[in-house]
Amino acid sequence: MRKLFPFLLAAAFLLIPLFRLQAAEPVTLYLFWGQGCPHCEAEKEALAEIVQDHPHLRIREFEVYRNPAHARLLQEVARQLGVNVSGVPFTIIGEKTFTGFSETVTRPQIVAQIEACGDTPCDDTVASIVGTAGDASSTSSVSSASSDSSVSSDCSPTASGCTLP
Repeated sequence: MRKLFPFLLAAAFLLIPLFRLQAAEPVTLYLFWGQGCPHCEAEKEALAEIVQDHPHLRIREFEVYRNPAHARLLQEVARQLGVNVSGVPFTIIGEKTFTGFSETVTRPQIVAQIEACGDTPCDDTVASIVGTAGDASSTSSVSSASSDSSVSSDCSPTASGCTLP
């Protein structure tokens, strides 16, 4: 029995991580963004990296500068959530919203919310509002869109977001 004890102890330590590898709950992130907004582009690039570590993440994208229906949808979502949206990117995970994007501030907050909702399911309050609207390709991957400087938006290098047109 004494010779078996170290083996059993080692096996227990090796198996403990397996119990922690439970599948995370699906999490939906809603991203309202504008073509030509550099902060939106930065968030989309960050999300492309984040989804690699969080395969349970589903991303729904809504471009609002060129798509009036998505712009109206953003205003309806904001009204129903009781928040004032003055610019993009505007991100929603569960009941938490983020306006603007900063690699050092917003990214860790987004990751923390994704992980929190993966551990304990968050209410997807936006699903009933957006329904099936959005890009058909809005899945767990984010593609990078090219910037178009002809789109009017108010972005400064120090700001973390762009105002809505």
